[in-house]
Order: sequence, then C-alpha cells, then structure tokens
Amino acid sequence: MFCRKCGKENDEKMNFCGACGAALKAENESSLKPSDVDTKKSFKMKKILLFFLLSIALLLFIIVLSDDEKTTTPESPHPESLSQAKIRTSEEIAQLGRASTVKIKGRFVEKNLILSDEREDWSGSGVIVYKDKEDKYYIVTNQHVTGFVEMYKSDTIPKISEYKLDVIMPDGKTCVPEGILINSDLKDYALLIVDGSVGSYPVLPLNDAMPSQGAKVYAMGHPRGLDYSFSSGVVSAIRNDPDYGELIQIDAPINPGNSGGPLLDDAGRLIGINTFKGYGESLNFAISSREISRGLNERKWVAIPTTPDELTNLIKQIKKAK
Repeated sequence: MFCRKCGKENDEKMNFCGACGAALKAENESSLKPSDVDTKKSFKMKKILLFFLLSIALLLFIIVLSDDEKTTTPESPHPESLSQAKIRTSEEIAQLGRASTVKIKGRFVEKNLILSDEREDWSGSGVIVYKDKEDKYYIVTNQHVTGFVEMYKSDTIPKISEYKLDVIMPDGKTCVPEGILINSDLKDYALLIVDGSVGSYPVLPLNDAMPSQGAKVYAMGHPRGLDYSFSSGVVSAIRNDPDYGELIQIDAPINPGNSGGPLLDDAGRLIGINTFKGYGESLNFAISSREISRGLNERKWVAIPTTPDELTNLIKQIKKAK
C-alpha cells in the first residue's frame, strides 16, 4: 500500500506510513475490500429476494388449493346428500310431512251377476312430490288407493256404474284429479295429477337415499280415518319382492288409511310411501322412493280413464289379454 502523502510503499496491514506517519486509510473506510463488501451485500439481497419469492409462491399455492376445493365439492341437491343431510327434530319432520300429505277418498259401484249394486268405499293417503311448469301438482300414492286394483282383481268382468276419487289437500280443499297414472307392471304405486289452481302447497320430492338397518323413520297418513297421524320407528330391513319391488320394512305403526302416505327419514326426506301391514306385530312395509323413481325414469306408466264406461272397457281389455 502506497502512502498518499510521501509515496512510500507500506505493508497493507499498517494503518500509518512508516516514513512520514501519515494515515494510510480514511477513518470511515472499512478494512474489507470493496469487492468483499459488494459480495456481502449481494448475498444479503439474494436472501431477501429468495424469501420474497417463496412467500409469493406459498400464497399462490394456498389460493389455488382453496379454489380447487370450491370447484370440486359439488353443491348438495334438494334434498341433501346422505353425508350432508341435516338431522331434524321429530316435530320438524311432522310439520314437513303434514304440509305435503293429502287424503284420498274413493268409491266405485258395480253391477254383480244379479244386477244389484255393490258399492266399495275406501280412503288412503298421498304425498305431493312435484309441481310442473303448467302449474300441475303430481301426487304419489299406492295403486290400490286408486281403487283400480280392486276392480281389476274382480272374479268377473265388472260392470262399473260409478267411479269417483276425491283428493283433500293439506288445507282441507277438495278437488278431483285431472289424470290418474298407474304402473304398467301393476306394481303398487300411482300418480295423481291435480290442477295447481286449488292452492299453494310445498312439495316433498322423492329421494333415492336408502336408510340403513336401524335408522330412524317416520310415517304420516290417515289410519282408520284419523287424519294426519304421525308415528315413528326404525328400519327393520330392506327387502325385494317380485310384486312390489324394493321394500323398506319398518316397525313404525301403520294401518289401513296410511297407504300412500310418506315415509320420512331423520332429515325429513321422502324415502318411501307406506304400503301395507304384514301379518304379525311391527311387520310394516313401504315401497322405496328409489323403486318409484325407477318407474318414472323408465316411463312405465299407463293413464286410466275415470268415466265408468271407459274404465269397464279397459278392464275388459286387460282381462282378455291375460
């Protein structure tokens, strides 16, 4: 290192000139070489930049992951999926069932072999499952609640002189169905079509969710004419029957008049319609909503006439075809 004052060369480690004693370094000058200082600063800047880039990358990853979860999680349709279903109180389920359950009263009169009148009266239940764009309500019930099965199973070809089916809506208004559709395989479920001008009512859609054995279930209907009776029980088993299709066996009490009424799970979803009482205690059965939905999807429906003459002719045709 050369002295700035006298020009004599000195050792680089010396702070003062050995010849004239002048200071060899400025007071604020670092002992490090400029290249060393630049290297330190550069390394520090690189660390800051790397940390900044990693922070941005982590933030972007969190945002992408969040968006991916939103797009891949499907919205739950009504009614809720089995894993997301909201468990309701029995009071709430009773209100849901009552708001969409109807009462059905039927009658037909036929002439027997000695031409005297034989009159058959009955009552049952139904549940509003759909309302279309044309303001029509669709009500699911049992086929035997329409009376058709009794007329069809007659030992002789009946001469029907009167046929009537009344639907009493949840608010007590009475109307006559515009159409009656039965299953073409003669399984025990049917659809009634009612004009929506009768009033405004909530629908209880068919739900394909199947309860597990032991699951809590609730039945609504009009047993023995006792309007809007509500009972509860559990699923005893799931059965398959050649005549009825998929059945839910329950121990919830049902009786004549419950037929066609809703069977609800603990989320208030319509999982079946109450159909018949077996021989013995707590042996009761409902046709599953899934079975009815299959009939809908396969379009296995036949419209039956409501005028006595047309109905008589239809039964004649079916019996002759057999």
